[in-house]
Amino acid sequence: MTERKWTPGPWEADGCFIDANRCMEQVCNTLSSVNGRNFADARLIAAAPDLYEALESAEESIATFMGVHGYPMDSGAGDILRQVSAALAKARGET
Repeated sequence: MTERKWTPGPWEADGCFIDANRCMEQVCNTLSSVNGRNFADARLIAAAPDLYEALESAEESIATFMGVHGYPMDSGAGDILRQVSAALAKARGET
């Protein structure tokens, strides 16, 4: 598991704020309020720690499944594993 350099979850979107372990960050002024996107952005940001953990579990499960069943990396399962690994690398700032 890679070291995480962000505030651990759970986070909650509450109106114009994201609550990350009681560290409040106002998002209304920092995210685009055009078309009401700021609340949708806040919900996505609040879900980020949970999404990251789910992708970590999926990456491990897919790799294990591929190994047990002999799926090559050029299979559909390999494509999904590459997508998951790329998203995790992006979240860690590796790409």
